[in-house]
Amino acid sequence: GRFVAMRGLLSVLLLLCLTRQAATFSPILGATRAALPHRLCASPRLGLRLARCSAGAELGDIVQRAALRRAEAAEILPALEELLATKPQLGAIGEEDIAGEFELVFSSAVANVPFLKGFFPNKEILSFDLQAKVLKLEIEILPFLPKINVIGNGLVFDPAASTLTYQVKEGQEPTVWELFYAADGVLGAKSSKTGLNVARRIP
Repeated sequence: GRFVAMRGLLSVLLLLCLTRQAATFSPILGATRAALPHRLCASPRLGLRLARCSAGAELGDIVQRAALRRAEAAEILPALEELLATKPQLGAIGEEDIAGEFELVFSSAVANVPFLKGFFPNKEILSFDLQAKVLKLEIEILPFLPKINVIGNGLVFDPAASTLTYQVKEGQEPTVWELFYAADGVLGAKSSKTGLNVARRIP
């Protein structure tokens, strides 16, 4: 609770600083593609009917645009909530989908913060090391300030349930990431601590 509130406050302060240097601020947008393929419809294991698959692909397009900061919170949140409710990729998300480093781009935890509308103006880089059973989150507030490092221990991936579980501090409730979307290097997940999130793999 307090950690999430602190992140929101720091994001606002960062935004105020960046507005004075708008010419130097450029969000990472990534490569533009006219058509984005999605395993959401391609995987035969999902057994989806055509109508549901088409709807899922449309929702996936919104998540992909969110990862590029090209969508509004008003359409992102309903899309994430629908994917979470229907879980069309349940059991179909594998270790290869969560390998590497990801930038946290959007979070419902800051969706109501003025001017942010769910998007982080700073860099938050996370990685899931399944072999070492460790989650690493690196938060950069400003380039000249020390980075904040958060470590989650005991990381466990349950492919059948599409969940990641880890513990940041001993004695606290474990954090659970419920993965409901994974395609083209983009993840959609619900964190038990920070709500709905969109993360984009760093090339």
